[in-house]
Amino acid sequence: MGGRLAAWALVTLATLGLVLPAVVIIVLQPKSTQKVTTFVNSTAPLDIYVVLDASGSVNDADWKESLLFAKDLTLQLNQSVPEFRAGLGWFATTYRNVFDVTSDLSAVARLPAGVSVKKGTTNTAAALCGNAFEATKLAEAGPKCRGGAYGKLKHAAEVSGGFEAVSGCEEQTSSSMIIMVTDGRPNTGEAHGSDLLPMLAAQFIKAETNTTILGILVGNPQQANREILYGLSSCCAPAAMALGEEGYPRCSEPVNESCAYMFQMKDYNALMRSVGIIEGTLKDELQCEGMEERIFTMADSRSLWFLLLLVPVLVHQLWQRCLLCVGKSSPDARCLTAPDQEMEMTAPAPTQPRPEPEAVHVQEPRLRLRLKLLRAQGRSGRPCAQLTSSMALGWTWTTGCLAGAAPRARRTPRGAGSPSRASTTTRRLLCRPSRQR
Repeated sequence: MGGRLAAWALVTLATLGLVLPAVVIIVLQPKSTQKVTTFVNSTAPLDIYVVLDASGSVNDADWKESLLFAKDLTLQLNQSVPEFRAGLGWFATTYRNVFDVTSDLSAVARLPAGVSVKKGTTNTAAALCGNAFEATKLAEAGPKCRGGAYGKLKHAAEVSGGFEAVSGCEEQTSSSMIIMVTDGRPNTGEAHGSDLLPMLAAQFIKAETNTTILGILVGNPQQANREILYGLSSCCAPAAMALGEEGYPRCSEPVNESCAYMFQMKDYNALMRSVGIIEGTLKDELQCEGMEERIFTMADSRSLWFLLLLVPVLVHQLWQRCLLCVGKSSPDARCLTAPDQEMEMTAPAPTQPRPEPEAVHVQEPRLRLRLKLLRAQGRSGRPCAQLTSSMALGWTWTTGCLAGAAPRARRTPRGAGSPSRASTTTRRLLCRPSRQR
């Protein structure tokens, strides 16, 4: 009885060991985090401000083409750059804003309608830093450069907080750009410090801010004008800028013909045809390659798999319970519970006159010892062990029968008296006599 209770206790504990942790895991839902690093190609966000030359050298037809160029370039960049904003202004003797930097490009789509200009000189410094910009050295340019194209880009970044970081573009040098379209060199008249103002404005923007200057020279084939605009653009490093002999900014470094921030067009019709080229060049400059780290949170199923280690324990205990049920219903198991009595096997008397075969006795020491062990297990009171002993004893009798003697069982009780019921049961396990021809 104690063995049965212990076995059932093991079955119960194994079952609880599987069920209870599984319920706890399902309720608590343990999670594991995994960090994955991948290589990404991204496009950096971009703010642009297009500022157009509206001086007296630009006729009405060219001005219209200039506005259409700004419209087409802005709309195409809006399609190719995921995060994009744009603004528009023009400059002559003074600078004027058309619309602020915004992601709502409905005003751009209406161009060239709604834009009126006032002719004059070519005040490049006002286009970059505003009409109030005055400075005699670079240290003074920073506090004074608050308007113009740069002022509008700075205001947009301050109001909106700038763009969110894009994966792979953390080291992008610029997220804002001034696109200046002009047909000639700066011309500011008699203003104080006029020779220095365009250079100081461009030098401050390139050196102290995160804004790029892209220059487009239209319709003026003179090399001097190209060199001036090249020096103002981001193709020339701030430290390399200097005033030339005529008082205009120049670049002391050799000209880089492959620089992406300087274009020269034959006329305004050519400018319109180059929209796709300029848009593609800018998009290439915005491409970023880097590594992106992502953290994934997922359900941790390793605990559930660990519970499967308890399955063999549960199966083992249930198998023992099955053997118990079989052992209770087997007559062979009951026969092993009889008192310990010595058994031997002798050959039967011949039914016809012939030489009597030699009796076969199970007298070998090893076999007798085995039978005694099996009978001892039968008396232990464990039904499963009794069933196992019964199966082993049946195999032993079968081995003896196959030895060739075809024995019959004869019980030799220790005491006198008639054969017991146990002896009748035991005969069921014995072999029948074989007939010799």
